[in-house]
Amino acid sequence: MCLKKSKMKVNKFLLLLVIWTFYSFESKGQIIPEEEYGKWGLTDMETDRLVVDFIYDEIINNYSGYFPVRKGKMWGVIDARGKKLVPFEYDNIRDDNLGFLVVQKNQRKGVIDTSNSIIIEIKYEDIDNFDKDSTALVKQNGQWGYIKNDKFIENRPIVFFNPDAKALFSKCKRCSKEEAERHSERSLLRFISKKLKYPKEARKQNISGMIVVSFVINESGDIESPKILKDIGGNCGQAGIDVVNMLPQWNKPAIKDGEFVKYQFNLPLKFGLLFLD
Repeated sequence: MCLKKSKMKVNKFLLLLVIWTFYSFESKGQIIPEEEYGKWGLTDMETDRLVVDFIYDEIINNYSGYFPVRKGKMWGVIDARGKKLVPFEYDNIRDDNLGFLVVQKNQRKGVIDTSNSIIIEIKYEDIDNFDKDSTALVKQNGQWGYIKNDKFIENRPIVFFNPDAKALFSKCKRCSKEEAERHSERSLLRFISKKLKYPKEARKQNISGMIVVSFVINESGDIESPKILKDIGGNCGQAGIDVVNMLPQWNKPAIKDGEFVKYQFNLPLKFGLLFLD
């Protein structure tokens, strides 16, 4: 009876860790966007003090000290104190938290940094992602491909980070896109909480922290190429790989331009000791 109760505590502990990590991944900043009467500003969470007035029509949350913001129809970027970093001259901005931004102007896309310097010329039909090694997945003349230093990279499998519709772990009948994604996340969390093991070595050494396991969900919904992006030791990384290898076929692959595509999924998992009554 004690063993059963202990196992329930561990499962509950793991579920809490997974849920907390899944929804707070990369949420480091103390400055957050807030809305009042249809306008947006920035508030310091620690002091509950307004640091940027409610003057913007939209603000995208960010965890690197800068914020894409919209005024009317045009987008720019400010820092956490409201200083303008990028002028309001873009039709759209997408932030990747690497210090680079995918921008759109006159139906063409490119990449800039937070000083408005052009990293990739604004000439492509679409850009799915831009990596810190300066490799980008772009669409030109209706075709997707990777470029680096303005040259196309041949014979590299196309994997999307920002599909039109994410891969879904489970079914959700008569759901909107947003509802289906939330249902999929909850189902994935439940599966992981049952299967994830806190390694004995990590427990003995009192190792805690977050790991990140990356994998690809292919066009059929199967898992490919699991790898550890971040590890903390004590076999925690391997425990993450083990639980990913247990994942069944996903109910629906990701969709881009109306077709099923390969989709990169990064799964954060937090380990640590927690005592529950």
